[in-house]
Amino acid sequence: MIDIEHIKRLSLILLGILIVFTVNDCITTEKKIQNISNTYPVEPFSAELLLITSAGQSTDAYIFHDIANNLHLNNHFMPEANTYNLRAYSSVVFVVGYSQVGMMLNEVTYEEEFKRVQKIVQTAQAEHLPIIATYLGGNERRSKETDALMEYVCSVSDYIVITADSDRGPFIDKITENGTIPITCVRTVDQISMPLAAIFK
Repeated sequence: MIDIEHIKRLSLILLGILIVFTVNDCITTEKKIQNISNTYPVEPFSAELLLITSAGQSTDAYIFHDIANNLHLNNHFMPEANTYNLRAYSSVVFVVGYSQVGMMLNEVTYEEEFKRVQKIVQTAQAEHLPIIATYLGGNERRSKETDALMEYVCSVSDYIVITADSDRGPFIDKITENGTIPITCVRTVDQISMPLAAIFK
């Protein structure tokens, strides 16, 4: 015979556990946000024409592209952009995130992707174009490949936008402590539209 009271007690226990985990996750996210004093560039970047490209070939670049379109930012979206593409642009946005599947679909190796990113950075710097780094993937999608790309791109960026669940890493913490590069941390991917609207004019 089914013990209804026992099932009720078990259900309440499971509900309590779920609530505790949910609250703990919210507190953790809030602490991560509080640990970063959000800063912004002294002057907004030109929104005349943005180049949005990937650093790692994850689908996050497509998400960022949708956000930029919703903000009506004039942009060219080229996940595999090359250095010869840069002269027409006012800013370069890297959406960081390594995807093995993305690499396979585009028939490139990680080493080739890293070199492509480096060449774009070098050309952008030579042409005095602002570089913006974004990471939307969250902690669960961090990998040694993503971390290496993040460390490189963030170190040469003029502005960084990340989500609170990215778990940042020592290189982001160092940037935050030194205050060398403006950095904004948002709670969710959807909220990235707010700093983007503010920095591009």
